[in-house]
Amino acid sequence: MNRRKFIQTSTTAISSSLLMSEKPIAKPGPTPIPQAVKSLQLGTVTYNLGRSWDLDTLIKNCIETQFQGVELRTTHAHGIEINTATVKRRQVRQIFEDSGVKLVGIGSACEFHAADPVEVRRNIEETKAFVRTVKAATR
Repeated sequence: MNRRKFIQTSTTAISSSLLMSEKPIAKPGPTPIPQAVKSLQLGTVTYNLGRSWDLDTLIKNCIETQFQGVELRTTHAHGIEINTATVKRRQVRQIFEDSGVKLVGIGSACEFHAADPVEVRRNIEETKAFVRTVKAATR
C-alpha cells in the first residue's frame, strides 16, 4: 500500500466511523490554558519595536499594550547609554518603578567573535560598562 492509498483508506474509515457513531461529535470548546502559560508575561526589546520612541512614549506604549517588561537597546531614541549620568539612570529606574513596567535589562551590540583580539577586548570592556549601567538602572 502506498502513502496516497493509506491516507484515502484511513480518511474514508474515519469518516464512516464518525457518521455511524451514535454519539454526536463534540463541539470544540476553549482549550484549557496550562498554568505555565497563564504565568507567562509579555515584554519587548527596543531593537526594532520602539527603537524611535523616547522613554515616555516607550513606557506609555508598553502600558497600553500590556507589555510587562522591556529590554532597552542601546543607541536608540530612549537614550540609555554607557555615558548616561548616574542621576539620570536612577531617574530612569524610578520612572519604570512608578509605571509598573519592568526594566528587564539593556541590550548592546557588543560582539565577541571578531578576528581582531583588540576589538574583542574593546567589546568585553564595553560589556562591563553596560553591566554597570544596568546595575545602576535596575537597583
